Amino acid sequence: ISTYMELLCDTTDLRKYAEELKKGESFLFDPFFGIIAWHFIQTIKKVPELNSFYLNDQICQYNECNLGFTIDMNNELMIANICYADNLTIEEFLNAFFDIQKRSVQRKLTTNELTGTTIGITSLATIGITKHVPILPPYTSIILAHSAPLINNAECEKTILGVTYDHRVHSGLKIGRLLRFLDKSIQKKTKD
Repeated sequence: ISTYMELLCDTTDLRKYAEELKKGESFLFDPFFGIIAWHFIQTIKKVPELNSFYLNDQICQYNECNLGFTIDMNNELMIANICYADNLTIEEFLNAFFDIQKRSVQRKLTTNELTGTTIGITSLATIGITKHVPILPPYTSIILAHSAPLINNAECEKTILGVTYDHRVHSGLKIGRLLRFLDKSIQKKTKD
C-alpha cells in the first residue's frame, strides 16, 4: 500500500558544497545528487527499521543497506545498486556512485549491482521535473525522490524531497521524521 510524503528542502548550501567538491576532487559528474543519496543512507543508518519490507504479512528488516538508484539507459529504466552503502565514507560512496553510472553506460554492471536493493532513490532533476512520485522497487519499503529546484537563484535553491513508502511498514509520522532528519543532515553537513 504505497503512500507519498514530501518536504521542501533548502539545498542552497548543498549546491555550493557540491560545486566545491567537484572542483577539488575533479569529478566528471556533478556530485550533488550523490551527496543527497549519501545523506539519505546516513539517515537510514540511524533509523535501521526504515530499511525493511513487507512479505507474507510480516515486516522484514535488512541487516545490510543497499542503495538502489534509477538509471535511464536509452528509455530503458534500470536500478543499479551500491552494496553495503551505509559502510562507505562520503568519498567512497561518491566514487562508487560515479563508477556504477559510468559502467552502466558501458553495460558492465555485475549481478550484485543490479539486484539486492533494500532502499531506493531516484531523480528527475536533470530534465527539469519539479515533483514526481516514484514506484517502490521490489522488496523495499522506501524510495526517495529528488526533483529539480522550485526556486533556483543565486541566493536560494529549494527542492522537493519526497518519499514513496509502504504504509503497511511505516507510519506517516515516521516518514515525516525521516524527511525532517534528512533535511537537518543536509543543512548541518554543508554548514560544517
